[in-house]
Amino acid sequence: MKLFNKLRFKMIEGKRVKNYLMYAIGEIILVVILIAITLNDWKQEKIYENELNGIINVVINDLENDLKEAKTIIKTSNVRRESLKKLYALCIR
Repeated sequence: MKLFNKLRFKMIEGKRVKNYLMYAIGEIILVVILIAITLNDWKQEKIYENELNGIINVVINDLENDLKEAKTIIKTSNVRRESLKKLYALCIR
C-alpha cells in the first residue's frame, strides 16, 4: 500500500494529472472487476446450495417412503407369522 500511496503522491506533486487519472481509472476498473467476481461467486454458491437442498429433500422423501414400506412389510409378515402359528397349533391337535 505504501508503494501505491507514494506513486499517487508523486503523480500529484509532479502535476501529472493525466497519469494520476489513468491510475485512478485503473483502480476503479479493478474494484469493479473484483465486485463482479464476488457477485458471480455468490450467485454460483446460491445455485449449488439450492440444488443440494433439492437433492436432500428427494433423499428424505425416499427414505420416508422406504420406511413406510418396511413397516407395512413387517406388519404383514407378523400377521402371516401369527396365522401360521395358529394353523400349526390346529394341525398338532
